[in-house]
Amino acid sequence: MSACTYFDPPQAHLSSLFVIFKMASCSTPPAKKTKLEEKGNRGTGRHRKEWESPSFEKRKYTGWIKASPEGPTHSFCVPCRKSIKVTASGIFDLKSHFATQGHKNCVAKLKTYRWMDEYFQPVRELTPCKSNASLAEVMFCHFVAEHNLPPSVADHFSDLVSTLSPDSKSAQDFACKRTKTTMIIKESLAPAYTEKVIEACRKGPFSSMVDESNDKNTEKRLVILARIFDWEMSQTRLLDMPIPASGKATDIFAKIDNFMRLHNIPWENVVGFASDNCNTMVGRDNSVLSRLKEKSPNVFSIGCICHLANLCVKAGVKALPMKLDDFLVNIFYFFHNSSKSLTDFKEFQQFTEVEEEKILKHCPTRWLSLEKVGNKTLSQLPALKSYFASH
Repeated sequence: MSACTYFDPPQAHLSSLFVIFKMASCSTPPAKKTKLEEKGNRGTGRHRKEWESPSFEKRKYTGWIKASPEGPTHSFCVPCRKSIKVTASGIFDLKSHFATQGHKNCVAKLKTYRWMDEYFQPVRELTPCKSNASLAEVMFCHFVAEHNLPPSVADHFSDLVSTLSPDSKSAQDFACKRTKTTMIIKESLAPAYTEKVIEACRKGPFSSMVDESNDKNTEKRLVILARIFDWEMSQTRLLDMPIPASGKATDIFAKIDNFMRLHNIPWENVVGFASDNCNTMVGRDNSVLSRLKEKSPNVFSIGCICHLANLCVKAGVKALPMKLDDFLVNIFYFFHNSSKSLTDFKEFQQFTEVEEEKILKHCPTRWLSLEKVGNKTLSQLPALKSYFASH
């Protein structure tokens, strides 16, 4: 074999080298990986709903993050109550935030709180003992409201019930102190009774009675009563006690009209109206009664009989040699600040065989006390005459 033949490459080998060289010269170099791709495609640039899913990373973020009000480029951290930007590394931005000491402090503080669902227990059927205890609690609250007792009585009564009946499961389950008593009366008993009266006002005729509180408080309350008659009930019941803007007839009637419209009570059912005899209430023009007659033309009102009778009595007692009010007040103050006079008067009560009772004080601004104080003084009249005759 000659040297020329030894150094000449075969034709097939040259063709292969040519193809490889051509492919290498025509192909482009691979693109450089971005920063996100180098991190394993961790960044999405947007908040993902799947991060809040219980199935995502074993519920690691459920309840802790949610969509941010700043837009999809942020996630909202519930413990820290702030938005976290996730455009750089996505879920890893949140992981970096969760590793900060500030987030850990917020989580530690949040664990000391109780969630709202812990305050609400699932509804379950009451056992007979629990049912009897609940019934007893409602009856006790009704007793407190009916006899106008202070709710603080319930603090001692609950402990007393369990002590008196240690063998009764219902007594041991009885738990109704002042807070629970107040809420049962205000949120359960009162609405139930009020709704019963309102339903009676919707169905048939009734009379409305209105009065204002005095001027001693910063707010004047308006008491609205209803006198209802039907085959089941014929008595006076409270409807509402709103606070009018002022003592003017326009504001007073606005509260009454608002109550009627709120509960769908037709004005045609109002057949009577009772109040005091001031011009604001029963004046001919621009009064509560004049506005009420525009709604119900057949309404009947004669004013307050008690006020009219009181005016008549005041005019009659002027014929007496001395004022009756001053006479009763002077008797009270004669014994009020002297224990010796009270001790001596007690002996005269025993001597004249009258009942040993205290002398009451008549308050001139409360004319309803005049009859009670007068009757009490008349019952002590023999002892009073004997005492003052001997002194």
